[in-house]
Amino acid sequence: SKGDKILQQPTFGDEGKNAELKLEKFLKKHFPNYPTKPIKSGEAGGDIILEIKSNNEIAGSILFESKKGYSSFKSEGKNSWPDKLDKDILKANANYGIIVSTVLPAKYNKSLPYIEYKNGRIFAVKSDKEDNLYAIIERLTVQIKNDYANKQLSEKKMHNLNNEEKNALTFIETKNINLLIMMYEDIKTAEKNKKTIKNSHIKVINLLQKEIDDKQEQFDKFYEELDLLGIDLSKVNEIIEKDS
Repeated sequence: SKGDKILQQPTFGDEGKNAELKLEKFLKKHFPNYPTKPIKSGEAGGDIILEIKSNNEIAGSILFESKKGYSSFKSEGKNSWPDKLDKDILKANANYGIIVSTVLPAKYNKSLPYIEYKNGRIFAVKSDKEDNLYAIIERLTVQIKNDYANKQLSEKKMHNLNNEEKNALTFIETKNINLLIMMYEDIKTAEKNKKTIKNSHIKVINLLQKEIDDKQEQFDKFYEELDLLGIDLSKVNEIIEKDS
């Protein structure tokens, strides 16, 4: 353990604000080289953003959401914390999200240091497990720096291409972006189909949900591949944000 436990379970009453303050204190103590930006009360999207710096440049960021008590960690549904944070990550243009909660789902494997959601974009950590929180932040900062370095390398290669090569690459990028949009629309269609037959047999619902999950996983992987190549995905992000 690194000194006194900073992230103790907050006392009843003012626990929500206490949890945020303790989280901010933890980040400033253990990651002093990375700026923290608390999100004002009432504004949508998490509690704190940790900006990851590489060579004095902002390489990316992690969005934190501090939670207290029991709530929904379900993989789907409007009230799900992972689903909400996933949308907030997009709005904040962050790379990853971490839920720091006083409780985790009862069924989770307690031998694991944290729970992974959304194909590794979101993690949930128990607030009194400081070492586990430190470990996942350290892991994500390394990943963010690596992705940033790869993106810069791709941009440098693009800069060195002649006009004909750039035009050919732009054509390929446009095709990939359109394919990504089609994949996203396909997910939305599958979700609508599931809603229209929600009173159907449970096996049918489960099959549809598996189809949605598989499509989402394919979309996420393709999105990440294009993002690492330095392709501008703002058109895709706008479509996703309209639906959120």
